Amino acid sequence: MLTTTPVLHGLASLQTLLGDPATSPHPGARAIVAVDPALVGSAALGELTSMLAWCAIDHEIVTTPPIVDLDAVRSAAETLSRAAQVLTLGGGSTLDLVKIGLHLGAVPGLGDHLARCGRAGLIHLGDDAPNRPRHIAIPTTLGTGAERSPRACLSLDGHKRLLVGGGLAPDAAVLDERATRDLPHHLVTYGAAEAFLRLAGVLTGDAAAWADGLEDRLSLELLAHTVEHADRAAAADGPVPGDVRLALAKASSWSQAPEFHRVGRDPFAAKGWYIANELSTATGATKVSAFGGVTAALWARLQAGDLRLGSPQRLRLVWDRVRDASPGLPHAPADGLRVLLERWGVAPLDPMTTSQAEAVAAACDRRWGRGQPALGGFSRSELTDIVADAAPDDSPSARTVDLAVGAVS
Repeated sequence: MLTTTPVLHGLASLQTLLGDPATSPHPGARAIVAVDPALVGSAALGELTSMLAWCAIDHEIVTTPPIVDLDAVRSAAETLSRAAQVLTLGGGSTLDLVKIGLHLGAVPGLGDHLARCGRAGLIHLGDDAPNRPRHIAIPTTLGTGAERSPRACLSLDGHKRLLVGGGLAPDAAVLDERATRDLPHHLVTYGAAEAFLRLAGVLTGDAAAWADGLEDRLSLELLAHTVEHADRAAAADGPVPGDVRLALAKASSWSQAPEFHRVGRDPFAAKGWYIANELSTATGATKVSAFGGVTAALWARLQAGDLRLGSPQRLRLVWDRVRDASPGLPHAPADGLRVLLERWGVAPLDPMTTSQAEAVAAACDRRWGRGQPALGGFSRSELTDIVADAAPDDSPSARTVDLAVGAVS
């Protein structure tokens, strides 16, 4: 499944997108603006509604709930069906809510199907959502790339499920530095770290040998671009400059583009995301802290020769490029990643008890393991060890990972 969501730069581009019959399937059609309640009264919302008024588009503003669960997306489906086009202004959760709501409204019976889903963490939807309203996504946070992604997270039975389907991808994305102007400093660097970890996970978790193909080379340079601008954001004295935020927004968005995911690459290469998702849900840790800790634990095992986790050659190439972009990092990728995340202000995970690690591993095994493609190749005890190592109670330099296939100190 490869979907392409065009990316426009600047809110002014909406004038053409909304008003030109050549680019709009519903020129002048009624619109709904779905917005995070925290953005009511913001400059970005004011600019957006001004554009709609200039294009003579009748519209209403609808605020979104904080939780993306089945009740919320069913309600969204009913509300959004009143419009011919929907413009979403918000972060990843707001975008996910609208994406699922639009799909739900276009596919009869989908809500009941989701309610009956079993233990699996991954739920495949169809690539088609016939006659749904056009969706224009305007992200106000960094990192998720939800504005281009054919994926969305839905809370079912208190656990996040990953929905995948081409019909979830918005029809267009608009990036503007004004949309992220109010982001606190730490959310800028956390967003940069999330985009970095996602792309690094895809690159290193693919077991195929590095072929120096165009997609891999582009991905490597995008990764370096993200590191360089994350360093600039972390070093900013005061608010992060607009050009840095825009560069990180572009990196986050482009990391979801099909151009960076070559055909034939393992679609479940970024195994850290699945474990981090359960760890974050169980402990309340931020998803970026969880993602970073788990990725470091996986990289230590990959360094030690566990080929189920990807390619050591790829890991070496990726980490060498990261060190070029951000000088002074340790040579060992796992230790170096912890140092890099500390530079960016990403808090490490608190150490966990054995029972806590076992509970997280059990959730991982239930939703992503037991023969499923994401984590089906790992036993529950192995998952417990990975979770425990994601939250070490000692310094990175003192850590040792021993495996039957090799060792690294």
